[in-house]
Amino acid sequence: MALVVRYRQGTRVDVDADPFEDLTHFLSRRGEPGFPLGPLEGLIRREIWDQWPRPDARSTWFALLQEFFRIHGDQVRERIWQAQLRLLDALVPGGAAEDVWSRVLAVVLQDLDELTGWEFSTARMSAIRWPVERAQDGTYYREEDGERIQVIGARTLIETRLEYITDDCLRRYGCVGQMCRLVALFCLHSDFQRYADRYPESVRAVLPEDSYLQWGWHHLNPFRSSRVPWRPPDRHSDPDVLAIDVIAWYSQRNPLPVAAQVTEQRVPHQDFTRQYELAVDTDLRLGDEDEALIVYRDRDIRWLNGTRAVCPVVIVGVHDNHPVAEMQLVEEFLSILCFNTQIPLAPVTSVIGPRKAAPTVVQPRKLGDHIYPASLRLDNARLLSPERCLALALYRDGISSQSSYYQFLSLYKILQIRLPGPSVADWINAHADDNIPSITRIRELRAEGVTNLAEYLYENWRNAIAHVEREPRVNPDDLEQRMRINQDLPIVRDMARTMIESELLD
Repeated sequence: MALVVRYRQGTRVDVDADPFEDLTHFLSRRGEPGFPLGPLEGLIRREIWDQWPRPDARSTWFALLQEFFRIHGDQVRERIWQAQLRLLDALVPGGAAEDVWSRVLAVVLQDLDELTGWEFSTARMSAIRWPVERAQDGTYYREEDGERIQVIGARTLIETRLEYITDDCLRRYGCVGQMCRLVALFCLHSDFQRYADRYPESVRAVLPEDSYLQWGWHHLNPFRSSRVPWRPPDRHSDPDVLAIDVIAWYSQRNPLPVAAQVTEQRVPHQDFTRQYELAVDTDLRLGDEDEALIVYRDRDIRWLNGTRAVCPVVIVGVHDNHPVAEMQLVEEFLSILCFNTQIPLAPVTSVIGPRKAAPTVVQPRKLGDHIYPASLRLDNARLLSPERCLALALYRDGISSQSSYYQFLSLYKILQIRLPGPSVADWINAHADDNIPSITRIRELRAEGVTNLAEYLYENWRNAIAHVEREPRVNPDDLEQRMRINQDLPIVRDMARTMIESELLD
């Protein structure tokens, strides 16, 4: 059973060819015209996969080498081939994975500026053309006409070089990052030949047909192959480890001349015993890390980035289980964040608990399916007049909104389609007790002294939401107000349904 597999139209294909033998065969044709891509094209045999010609299983390693030589852009590709060939020469002798990587690492460190593309990069040219210096206090400046001008966002040439190379090595699609993925496959083959029993048969390295270098570990089962974050027993067979190795040894051999300023690590919420957590439904990410620490109104706010399956979480330290001020602070923070990023931010659920690193609330982006029978009759037993079509559109628009205020306004509009002006008030009061789901809330309002339900809904919500120039007016960040409209929202929702089903819209 091969360690490396591909899939042909859903059918598993084992890659049995020896990568070291194929590499040796390829390099033996070094003197041929068009080397390296010309001979590779001749070595690759193609067959129809998914209606497209793709390299067959026996040509896998040659196709992988073809990708390897096309990592860089067309403008500089041929200028880096010699450095890439030196890397492949270091692979050829084979041996233990540790020995393979030791030889390759020496070549990579020697040719790192070329292999990463730093020598030909815009970052290098910009740093040389507009040189920046670093002062003793850690600030950056440029000399212009004998005057020192502080620069924000730029770094010295040597720092820019380190940042560029580090990013290239660690990025999955970086030039050296992709080369580490190729080397890891060779190390995997070497280790697997020696210690096959350390690799479970249910986990295999799968090469996607669009890019072999973006291979990953998959759990194989009879139904489908799913990607898993498995790690091989040998560290030299892990591309992430190889990339970190390159950075570590490069940094040791090329230390920065001025030590970076060391600042005391700030522990968020260390003065609080508890924390308020709020899950937010949004596509926004803050930074590239799992977590970002933001200061707002002199308070630390932790932002835990979400995933495709789990919502992000906002965390702030609190002292008790009734942190009204902190909850209000988070609402204001989200509003400002939404304004600056122009990305929707919808609170979903919250919890208060002991202070800890991992969040208590883990909110899936999708809670579950609401399953209706396929034989569902889509008919409300009424004529689909233009007015009813409008009402149904407003109903869907309102119900689908994550804003309670927009929901209320859209649903209230339904009541006004045929009852404009004051006439809607009489209809609301006449039908106040018709809707069982919301009758409990209506009784609560009457117990609070509300005698005219239509006036209450109009003045406190419909008018307040639609107009902001007079009192009362609503503030979506006011938690007490939001709680109250969520209590009253079922009333107008039930009345909107009653209106849609009534003969008034025929």
